[in-house]
Amino acid sequence: MKISANVRMGININDSGLPWSQWILDGIKTIETRNSNTLKSYVGKTVGVVQTGKGPAHLVGFITLGEPKIYRTREQWAADRSKHRIPAGSDYDFVDGSVKYGYPVMNPQRITPIPVKSRGMVSRFIGDLI
Repeated sequence: MKISANVRMGININDSGLPWSQWILDGIKTIETRNSNTLKSYVGKTVGVVQTGKGPAHLVGFITLGEPKIYRTREQWAADRSKHRIPAGSDYDFVDGSVKYGYPVMNPQRITPIPVKSRGMVSRFIGDLI
């Protein structure tokens, strides 16, 4: 995948507990999960992968996000555990009565890490880095 200069945003991936961003870029984690539909504006688009949670944030690669699967039951969630990689019983595991969104991750591409100075809860501006 050739990265276009049109990629302006990156999504935050918190690696403080497990190497989520590396698993995404290695094709091990193929669904990125969120507690709400916070990535809806990035569906169908290429975005940066911004590694956070271990010191300063870094742009470490690029992915394309697909339409989210909505998990409404623990059984649906458990059936995709090999794709989202969230360990049973972890802080990110499914809670009965909740809803989770699972965005398919496509076309992962790793790059040499680039420091990111912009800030954001869900995403960050990276247009000045590439």
